[in-house]
Amino acid sequence: MVEGSTDRLLKQYKHWRDIELLVGALFEKHEDDAMVGPTMRCIIREQFIRTRMADRYFYDLPKVFNEHQLTEIRKVTLARIFCDNSNNVTMMQKNVFLIPEMADLRPCNSQSIPKININHWSEMVDTFQK
Repeated sequence: MVEGSTDRLLKQYKHWRDIELLVGALFEKHEDDAMVGPTMRCIIREQFIRTRMADRYFYDLPKVFNEHQLTEIRKVTLARIFCDNSNNVTMMQKNVFLIPEMADLRPCNSQSIPKININHWSEMVDTFQK
């Protein structure tokens, strides 16, 4: 934000309540751990919650998966997905969002990149076959 921009904005309006929501939110001071101010943070959070709750197939809603299945799903990382679905990938860093260093690379078959245990879905297969 440009120094003094809030003061200039307030000169354009009779009262701070007259400022358009998006303009005001963009001028808000960012919170320490965010790229937005408190108003946009609240709006974004609320929208994510509503989107998740409206998705009847979202994985952690009640009666979609049992607790054992949820535990397995929560173990999956993007590193595991890359290991399982890329051609000839045998090494991967645990956090794929960081620039890798050779010391960070782990074998795809190591415990540090856990695999999902699909045996927890076996009763679902039995139900469909009956």
